Amino acid sequence: MKKHLLACLTFALLLLSAGTPLAQPTEMEAVVVTATRTEQAIKTVPANVTVIDHEAIANSNAQNVVELLRSQEGIVVRDLLGNGKTANVDLRGFGETSAANTLVLVDGRRVNAIDLSGTDWLQIPLNQIERIEIIRGTGGVLYGDNATGGVINILTKVPAGGLQASAGIEVGSYDFNKEKVSLSASQESLAVSLYASRSDTDGYRDNNDLLAKDVGGKFSYFATDALTLRLSGTYHYDSYGMPGALNAGELALNRRAAKNPDDEAETHDRYLQAGLDFERAHGGQVSADVSFRDRDTDANVVSWAFKASSSVKTWGFTPRYTLETDLFGYPHKFIAGADLYRSQLENVSSYSLADIDKDSLGLYLQDEIYLRPDFILSAGVRQEWTAYDFAQEDLGGALASLDDTASERNHAWSLGLTYLYSDHSSAFVRTNKSFRLPLVDEMIQYDYMAGSISLNSALQPQTSLQFEAGIRHHFGEAFEGRVTLFQADIKNEIFYNPIDYSNQNHPETRRRGLEFGADLKLARHISLTGNYSYTKATFEKAPFAGNDVPAVPRHKANITAKLTDIIPGTILSATYNYMGSIYAISDQSNLYGKTNSFQTLDAKASYRWQSLKAFFGVNNITNTKYHQHVVSNFAGLNYYPAAERNWVAGLEYDF
Repeated sequence: MKKHLLACLTFALLLLSAGTPLAQPTEMEAVVVTATRTEQAIKTVPANVTVIDHEAIANSNAQNVVELLRSQEGIVVRDLLGNGKTANVDLRGFGETSAANTLVLVDGRRVNAIDLSGTDWLQIPLNQIERIEIIRGTGGVLYGDNATGGVINILTKVPAGGLQASAGIEVGSYDFNKEKVSLSASQESLAVSLYASRSDTDGYRDNNDLLAKDVGGKFSYFATDALTLRLSGTYHYDSYGMPGALNAGELALNRRAAKNPDDEAETHDRYLQAGLDFERAHGGQVSADVSFRDRDTDANVVSWAFKASSSVKTWGFTPRYTLETDLFGYPHKFIAGADLYRSQLENVSSYSLADIDKDSLGLYLQDEIYLRPDFILSAGVRQEWTAYDFAQEDLGGALASLDDTASERNHAWSLGLTYLYSDHSSAFVRTNKSFRLPLVDEMIQYDYMAGSISLNSALQPQTSLQFEAGIRHHFGEAFEGRVTLFQADIKNEIFYNPIDYSNQNHPETRRRGLEFGADLKLARHISLTGNYSYTKATFEKAPFAGNDVPAVPRHKANITAKLTDIIPGTILSATYNYMGSIYAISDQSNLYGKTNSFQTLDAKASYRWQSLKAFFGVNNITNTKYHQHVVSNFAGLNYYPAAERNWVAGLEYDF
């Protein structure tokens, strides 16, 4: 029945797109920068693209980035702690390895970890985000490693015109409180913005506290009409408890209990980024960014009598050249660039001392040619070289030391065609190849019987061949719909095999799916947005042939209704979320059966009067008891319970 419904839905949208007369919207054309690393209209991009703008961020109940992403089509969030600190954000069904298959950028700077620690989603406070751009499907040509499932680019606020300042406070369930201030000023050729925030919560569970502090700023200098200089930097600190997973009996007894009441960790994260944009009248544009990030983490895992301290320093240099001109009478945009990154990881634990370096150089070319005013052909290639240097010592003396090097050379390509069949609607097809390199933790293997540490020479880079087709259609000014169909065939997918406790390549896996989204304005004050995703992720060959990839739901849906200015200055919204059932992480054999699906309902009311803004929101109104993250092991299933009904409220004043 569901298959027939999906087929009918897709056919109806395609049919309407061919026959529905269009009104002519007057709003500014929606653009993204992530798809080509330059500004580009969404309708011309051969991919399923979403932009979460500052208005959508302000109208949500989200307290961090992952809560904001949870409602987007095709994105599954698994939040271990429920506060965004240790969350996995999954684009297009990669389950346990989603952190290594989804590339995350902040202002175009890659922030994925080179080890298993994943992306730190708290490094940028939500109130400093201007918009988030989501490109589904591989971004391998422009970004290289990690971009198999897609790219998420978090773009921070830029200094506004004149002098502006704001201050705000938020409170909520579980003793949550947050204070924030910001200042922005500009005068002719100079613009500056500064911000600071502090948040604190006890969390839903015991030993689930989180304290976060952030300061940062941006500086822009418009030296000439052609030259702009940029400088930005932040400092982030957090400390948090790690309550651990509960088994079924513990969950039934007290879902808010901590399995590990004394485990804790803290993070210091700093970055500095400088860049320039130089544009010649007829000679294209040169852009370049230099960045440095220093991230220190300390963990005290009392439950395992284990302490660890790690430091990751990352340098980046990303120059690119863009030229828009005519080629043999055809308008085209040519982009050439390089990504040079160097990461140094130092890790000291109760048992080992590691010093690992990773260097990568990626060179890419991409061209977009208007074959006709309504047909755009895009093609790109990338070559990437990566070198590793490993040094690791077992402080307990049970294993020999590791001192070795490794290198990789990989390539990616992409070919797409976009058809602009009306002023505000388009259809696209795209095929591409991408790669995913092993994380440094995945490359090391331990043999306690032989007393050795060595590189896992059998582990190969993962490659992906993908195809997708989609349509974005405006049914007049009041209704916009989009449908995307995709298939991704993965060779040598990297995964952790719980049967023999090692990181391996699975010969072949496949993802097939449909992503549907719609925006509908029912009346002057009433609007609806909704999305539905179907994802089938399966192992295609032995040892798990025919089984589902764990932690990937077949079905996911979201509907948001909004009432605007029923009373002047007010916005009322309600959001329904549905998440389908899944197999637990590490259950590649599909032995334990699927977990239950769940539904939640959130609501928010906000009011603005002159310079004062106020809001009140309730999450999980129906008090559903559910869990986003479930892990299997030899003893059975282990659960990370999510919060029950909770509330948040806030005030903000603009000076």
